[in-house]
Parts: sequence; C-alpha cells; structure tokens
Amino acid sequence: LLVLPIFAIGPQAAGQQVSDEIKSFQMVRTSTPPVIDGALEEGIWSRAAVIEDLHQLDPIEYSDATERSSIYVLYDEDALYVAARMWDSEPDRITANVLRQGESIDNEDHLVLIIDPYNNHRDGYRFLVNPNGVRAEGIFVGSTQVQSNWEGIWQAAATQDDQGWIAELAIPFKTLSFDPNTDTWGINFGRRVRAKNERMAWVSRNRSQTPAISGRATGFDGLDQGLGLDVVPSVSVSDRKDYSVSGSESNLDPSLDVFYRITPSLYGSLTINTDFSA
Repeated sequence: LLVLPIFAIGPQAAGQQVSDEIKSFQMVRTSTPPVIDGALEEGIWSRAAVIEDLHQLDPIEYSDATERSSIYVLYDEDALYVAARMWDSEPDRITANVLRQGESIDNEDHLVLIIDPYNNHRDGYRFLVNPNGVRAEGIFVGSTQVQSNWEGIWQAAATQDDQGWIAELAIPFKTLSFDPNTDTWGINFGRRVRAKNERMAWVSRNRSQTPAISGRATGFDGLDQGLGLDVVPSVSVSDRKDYSVSGSESNLDPSLDVFYRITPSLYGSLTINTDFSA
C-alpha cells in the first residue's frame, strides 16, 4: 500500500506525460509553390499548417523542449513543402560541419521529416537536412530499419542567423510511392540540438520515431503521381593500348534500366546488360 503511490507519481514527478491521443493536422493546399532558398519571406508560408508542440526525445522524453521550433507544411499537386524556423538561444554553438551532399549528418544539428504515405504504420521515408542545407534520406524497410542507400530526388536549403536557423524542403510526389486515393498520411517531425545533446519530436514512444509512431496529415487531394516510369540509359566506354605489340582496342557497352510502378506499392524492373558494380 505504501509502494504503489510512489510508483504512481513517478512519471509525473519526472515531467513525463504520455497521451494515447493521435496528433493530427489538416493539410493546406497552395496554388503557388514556395521558392526553396532557406528563407521564410514568402507570404504563402503564413497560410501553412503550423506545428509547434515538439517535446524532448532525449535526454528526458516528453519533457518540454528547451528551444522553440515552428514547422510549416504545404502541398500542391506536385510536391510536399516543409519549412521550419528553429530558434537557438546559443546560435554560435550550432553544429554544422558537413558541407558535402551524401555525408552523414546524424551527429549535427538537423531537422527530421518522416512520412508514411500509405498510413500503414509499417514503411515510409525519412528526410534530414542540416543548417548548411546538406540532405540525407532513407527508406524504412519494416517499421524500424532504415536503408540509407535509397536516394530520392528532392530539394532542401537552409540559412543561419542570430536567432538560430531555417530550413525548407520540397519533396516531389513522383519521388514517392503512395495510394492517390488515400487522403491521410502518417507524418512526424524532429530536431536535434547537438550542443545540448538534445533531440526533439512531435510524436515519439520509447525514444523512437518510426512510421509506427507518428501523427496524421489529413486532406491530401489531387496529387500528381506521374506515369510511374523511370528509364535510366547508360554507357560505358573504355580504351586500351598495348605498347608491346603496338596495338589498341576500344570497347563500348550500352545498358538500360527500366522501372515501372505497376501499382502504387508494386514495382517492376527490366535491365539490359546490367552494370553489376552499381
């Protein structure tokens, strides 16, 4: 009888509040796409859906975030647009050392976007951008494993100032697999402040952010999925000269890869003279 009340107030004393309510927001459609330049000067962002209730993921999950973040979300028929103003009380300590695209930015300040277009809690995409505008992406295989060798076509830009930093993202729908008849996607946002070793999240559970643990973006309509056809022609040219016998030869090897989206969740692929090194 004495022990039970102590355990009952433990999480509250630590400032942790867990809610079973699913967070959601209504998507806002724009007729004019924003310019992805790392600035929030365009008026269209004032009409976007706004998310500000991020909490700590680390070090104390569900505690109040120590820095303020405002995330803005728009879409049109071609792409999903996300922008974020991330305030920082110590902007001189923002960690942004990576400048080359394709490098890991996990240990730097960054913004995280996770989307589950099928809203099935099992798979989806992860997009990251650091204060230099360096992009990193991955695709979820199952609800927990991320394959970072997936490379999608998308844009991002970022700028820094004396208040913190700003990021903008544009993710074309032709880059994604989704069901055009589904108006609700799973979605989540996160942020890392490296100097404080703090991670933040919009939705989390057990210090993780996956497609299985996310909020909802509702109201998608009229998305352009494209033909679902990717054609990748390539050619390999080599030249060889043998000085010992005074002879030379050239070699030309064309190849072709074709990918077709048979259904929103099923791809077919055809390869001719495939390049196994790729």
